[in-house]
Amino acid sequence: MSNLIEVKINSKFPFSQNWLKEKADFWLKKRGKNDALLEIEVVGTRRITTLNKKFLHRMGPTDVLSFPLPSDKILGTIFLCGDIIKKNAKENKKTLEDEAEFILRHGIDHIVGIHH
Repeated sequence: MSNLIEVKINSKFPFSQNWLKEKADFWLKKRGKNDALLEIEVVGTRRITTLNKKFLHRMGPTDVLSFPLPSDKILGTIFLCGDIIKKNAKENKKTLEDEAEFILRHGIDHIVGIHH
């Protein structure tokens, strides 16, 4: 079975919806999730800052926010900030692809209940 992954790209992001879907499906399956629904939205710095303040009461932007739902099949929504991912890649001397996949995996871990 495959996971259903809905992707919205509302900000500059160098990877396609298909890239995000493939990477997300791979990591969901690694975490034992099959036949689940996940929403991923790529947003800009302003939107992620607003979400971070409103829901986590933290100031400033972040690279990823995960909002899990209490369901085995409908996992929730992950917000990725392409601007911060790009900045992090440069600071961490990683490729943009490696950083984006790392942050996506981090968001998936949170959505399935794995926390650091």
